[in-house]
Amino acid sequence: MVRRSLAGIIFIKVDSGKEKTILDKVCSINNIEKVYRTFGDYEIIAITKDIGLEDLRKTVEEIRRMEGVLSTTTMIIVEKYIKHKKNLNKSI
Repeated sequence: MVRRSLAGIIFIKVDSGKEKTILDKVCSINNIEKVYRTFGDYEIIAITKDIGLEDLRKTVEEIRRMEGVLSTTTMIIVEKYIKHKKNLNKSI
């Protein structure tokens, strides 16, 4: 069986006033590559490194167990494109 690496985008809803605490905790997770604080339906968006599906599941579960996290929605990235000044290059 071929193990395929993939990345995920995790949208996180948190209790009001808990944004900074949760943001700091999410930033400390090893499999997380980028974290954004946002306004809108979700307060935090986290992007994982390219990891296996099982590691993605464990990462999402770790976030869900954090006190103050209300819910998460996860999307799996199936293709990545990198924008350069003049064109797009597919990276997967």
